[in-house]
Amino acid sequence: MNINEIKESALAFKAGNKHELSLKIKELKDLDIPFSGCVAFLQYNQKISLSEARKQALDLNIWTQEERDSIHGSYLMMLSEFQEDEDQS
Repeated sequence: MNINEIKESALAFKAGNKHELSLKIKELKDLDIPFSGCVAFLQYNQKISLSEARKQALDLNIWTQEERDSIHGSYLMMLSEFQEDEDQS
């Protein structure tokens, strides 16, 4: 599933409650959609900021602690690289 398909799916999906939304994100995860794809789904489905979608995705009880640590580490690395780019400008 590519990003455009994720966005289309997000716009078409109507969750009745948070539990249904969580189940949908778990379904995407089980289909090997990466965390970034799950975040994009939440962002488009809920019409929220990227930052809020990332936070909500991490708050779901579908990630192991090892996955959370890896996601957080990747996020910190990305922020650090953005900061380096800004410092060099």
